[in-house]
Amino acid sequence: MYMINDSTAIVLQEEVIAQKLDSFSKSNRNDPNKYIVFGMMDCTLQNLARRAWDLMNRGMQGVAISCDKLHTLQISLTSKKMMQLFRIMEDRNSYLLISLGDEDSVLEELKQVVAECKRLKVVLWDTHLIVN
Repeated sequence: MYMINDSTAIVLQEEVIAQKLDSFSKSNRNDPNKYIVFGMMDCTLQNLARRAWDLMNRGMQGVAISCDKLHTLQISLTSKKMMQLFRIMEDRNSYLLISLGDEDSVLEELKQVVAECKRLKVVLWDTHLIVN
């Protein structure tokens, strides 16, 4: 869990056991700004858009993606399946939490995504700033 300020936290689904997800969802119904819950997306799987839809229907406000993993797998942010995912997220008024990684090409791709999906909420996550 990463604190944004004294009253809001970002929670990545991979850090939360399934039983806790219901607790976060219930808490968010009472105080919608308490947690921003993201599901980590495995971008190698088929039907990304449907999987993201399912995550958001389970109470997550967005999807988290690691650009380092995408680069390693040679998946572009502007690929057909990724853009389909971003359009659905835009329609659902959800967040994209994206790690910047070390590749300069990520910023160019992200600019293209933002230009095409103007209502998509993007949260930049610099993995170099995380202190364990």
